[in-house]
Amino acid sequence: MSEATTPTCPPTAARPSVRIRHSTSLGPYSHLRIERNLLVTDWSALGEGEFALRARWPEAGSDPLRDPRLLLRTVRQSGLIVAHAAYGVPLSHQTLLRALEYEIPTPVPDPGAPPGAAGGTGRTHAVTVDLSVAPTSRHGRVGSLSMRFRIRRPGAPTARARATFDYVSPTAYRRLRGERAEVAWADWPVPPGIEPERAGRYDPRNVVLAADGRPHGWLLRNDTADDVLFDHPVDHVPGLVLMEAADQAARARLFPVLYAPTRVRMEFSRYVEFDRPCVIEAEPFREPDAPGLSVRVTGSQDGEQAVRAELYGTVE
Repeated sequence: MSEATTPTCPPTAARPSVRIRHSTSLGPYSHLRIERNLLVTDWSALGEGEFALRARWPEAGSDPLRDPRLLLRTVRQSGLIVAHAAYGVPLSHQTLLRALEYEIPTPVPDPGAPPGAAGGTGRTHAVTVDLSVAPTSRHGRVGSLSMRFRIRRPGAPTARARATFDYVSPTAYRRLRGERAEVAWADWPVPPGIEPERAGRYDPRNVVLAADGRPHGWLLRNDTADDVLFDHPVDHVPGLVLMEAADQAARARLFPVLYAPTRVRMEFSRYVEFDRPCVIEAEPFREPDAPGLSVRVTGSQDGEQAVRAELYGTVE
C-alpha cells in the first residue's frame, strides 16, 4: 500500500509550473527503477489543483476492460509524479493508498491483444490524464491528497478514477512498521498459480492467485519474476498486487463465464506481509441499482481483513 524511493533520488521537487518532458526525468518521481515500466511521459500544471499528464500505452494488452493493469499503473504513476513534483511531498516519504475507485465504460472498441499478453507490434497508444487534486495539510505540510482522474484515449471512452493518498515521514514509518520495515526480498515460497484463463490472464507469469483447496478462495501469490508488479524491493505487498488479486479473483469466481469489471471500489485497511499467507475470497452479491454482476472480494491475513473490493461488471 505504500512506497518510497531510494536516497539516490533527487532531493527537491519541481515547481508546479514546470513541464518535465522526458521520461528519464520522471523515473524517481514515479518510484520506478525499471525504465520500461514508466508509462507517463510528461506533466504540466493548468491551474490551482488542475494538471494534465501524457502517457504511452503499449498496443498489446491495452484494453482496460479486459485487463486493467495499464489503467491502474497510469493512475499510480500520475498520482506519485504530481504529489512529488507539484506538491513537494519528499521523495523519502512513504505513500499510502487508502481508497481507490475506477470506472471503465463500455464498449471498448479495440480489444487488442489477449489479457496479459506480452510483446506485440511495438506500437503504442497516446493517453491523456486530466487530474484534479484536493490537498489536506498536517503540521504545515501536505498530509494527504484526494485525486480525480480522467484517462482519455483517441477513439475510446473516457475511464475515470478516484484515489486518496496519505504521506508518512521516514521516522513515523519506522515507528509504524517496526521490525517489519526490513524484509528478505523474494525469500518466501511461491506456490503454483491457477490456470491463467481462469484468472482472466494470458501469461501464467501474471497470475497472482494460487489454489488453497477451496472453490471460492485462493492464496495470494507474490512472484517477483513479474517485474511490472514487483518493480523493486519493498517491505510489504504492493497495492498494485492487491488490485490485481481483486480483479483476478472476481473473474475466477465466475469462470467459465467471462467477466469484465467496469466499476471497482477498493479500501485498504492494513499492510499485507510477504511471509504469511494472505487469503483472497470472492462472492457474488446483489446491488439493487447496479446492472450486470457484482462480486465482493476480500483479502485477509492472520484473520484480519486487509483489503476489500466491490466489483461491478458485465459478461461477455
